[in-house]
Amino acid sequence: MPISHHKDELPHWVSGAECRLNEFDIDVEGLSVGRIILNILLIDHFGKVLSCREFCDLTLMDEEQYKRLVGKKRKGGFSEANVLLRVSFGLGFSYEEALILFWYNGIPAQSRAYDPLNKILFRLDDIVNWSAEKRLDELERCCEEYGYKLRERKMTKGIRR
Repeated sequence: MPISHHKDELPHWVSGAECRLNEFDIDVEGLSVGRIILNILLIDHFGKVLSCREFCDLTLMDEEQYKRLVGKKRKGGFSEANVLLRVSFGLGFSYEEALILFWYNGIPAQSRAYDPLNKILFRLDDIVNWSAEKRLDELERCCEEYGYKLRERKMTKGIRR
């Protein structure tokens, strides 16, 4: 069953998040950026990267829009990781903010075709069960090692696990 049919299972903070996302409700190739960000939050809630069909169903995006957003078709289909990366940078998120979106949303191993992004992701594999503070400490350390610096340590607020 498409994820959008499970509205009763959505976390209580989604409606508030939707309101806060109104400022992002601009058009990118016919897509509502607010809906895409909301989808990123929902990926975190459901604990998996959505399939093309689920992503389209939840964001009210058609498959052609999805293909344009994702770009080149890969052997295994379209990469949802690529969607998140493009959306992240398209909204003006910094490299480290995009990293946090990736990290919190559990991008699968087959999507780790990005360098130096994948180098940091591999370093974070074993810390899923650490506290949020400890994970952020490790993220900050990894970013600094590769020449990036977290602008604010509060960036992870609102991204729930």
